[in-house]
Amino acid sequence: MNFFDNITPIQKEALYNEFKGHLFEFHICSELALKYSLYDIFLTSLTSVQVEHLKEYEKFLLKNSPMILKKLPLLAKKLVNAIHLELKEKNLSVKGVYWTGKHGAKSLNADWKETDLAIDVFDSNDQSFRIYYSLKLSKANSFTNTKSAGVMSFFEKYFYQFSWAKTYQSDLNSFIESSFYLMKARMEDLTGIEETTQGFSKQFVMQYGELPGGLPDELRTVLYEHYSRVMDQIEIGLHRMYEENKEYFFDSLLSLMGFSSNGVIQYQLFHENHEFHSIKRLESPKDTSSVEFKIRKKGQHFLEILIESYILQVRIKPMNKFTTPAYKVNCSIKKRDDNE
Repeated sequence: MNFFDNITPIQKEALYNEFKGHLFEFHICSELALKYSLYDIFLTSLTSVQVEHLKEYEKFLLKNSPMILKKLPLLAKKLVNAIHLELKEKNLSVKGVYWTGKHGAKSLNADWKETDLAIDVFDSNDQSFRIYYSLKLSKANSFTNTKSAGVMSFFEKYFYQFSWAKTYQSDLNSFIESSFYLMKARMEDLTGIEETTQGFSKQFVMQYGELPGGLPDELRTVLYEHYSRVMDQIEIGLHRMYEENKEYFFDSLLSLMGFSSNGVIQYQLFHENHEFHSIKRLESPKDTSSVEFKIRKKGQHFLEILIESYILQVRIKPMNKFTTPAYKVNCSIKKRDDNE
C-alpha cells in the first residue's frame, strides 16, 4: 500500500498544498530558464533526488487534483511574464536561473532560507549580481501563509532579541498544558466519559475522533475557548514586546512575514477555481512606526497586526489532532487594499 493511501484528510490537504507549491516553483524556474535559453543548464543543475521528488508530486496531484496539475504550468507562465517584464524595464540581462526552494539548490547561499528562485543578472555596465525571489500561490482574496511555527518555541525562536523571551516561552508552555487539561476535563464532563489522568481516553477518541471538524458544536466551542485562552497569552507577550522595543519587535515581525532576508522580492499569484486572478509584488516593510494592533474580538483565536500596507494574521492551530497539546502558530499576510 502506498503511504499516501493511508493518511488523514488534513494530512492529504497539507501534502496537496506543499506539493502544489513545489511544482509551481519548479515550473516558474524552468519557464524562466527556457525564456532565456538556459533550459539545458537548468536541467543539469537538478539532482536525481530532486527529479524523483518532482515525479512523486506529479503522481500525487494527478490522483487527487488533476485539474491543478494541468493549470500549474499556465499559472507559472503568468508570473514568469511579470518577472521578465520587470527585468526588461530595469535593462537587466539574465545569465543564470536557480531553483532555491525546499528541494532546490540551497547550497547557493545558506542565509536565503525563504527564497524559491535566484536569478543571476548583469546590468548595462556589465555589473553582475543575484536577485532572490519568494514565490507564493494562493486562492484569490485569501491570506498567504508565510510561517508555521511551533507554539512551544515561538517567542524563544522569533523574538530572541528580548532578554526575557525564553522565560515568557516557558511560562506560556506551562499555561498551554494547564489550559489543555482544563479543556479536556470540560469535554469529559459534558460527554459523561470517564476522566483519565493522561490524554483523552480510547472511548472518547472512538466516539468523537481527534480532528476538530468531527466535534459537535458544544465540544468545538470548548476547544475554541482553549485556543482563545492560548491566544490571549500570545497577545499579551506581543504587546509587551512592542511597548518595550519597537525596533526589535519590527525585526521579529519581518521574519513572521517572510522577509527575514533583506532584499528578497515576494511575488504572489492568486487564482480562482484554478484560473488566473491576479499577481502582487511585495517588498519588505521599512517603517517601524507603522505597526498597529487591530482590536481582537473576545473569543477569537487569532490576532491581526497592521504593518504599512500589510495585514499580518497570527493564528493558533493544532498540529494535526486536538487531543494532544501540540499547536502551531500560523502566520499569513495580505495586502490591506484587498479589504477596501
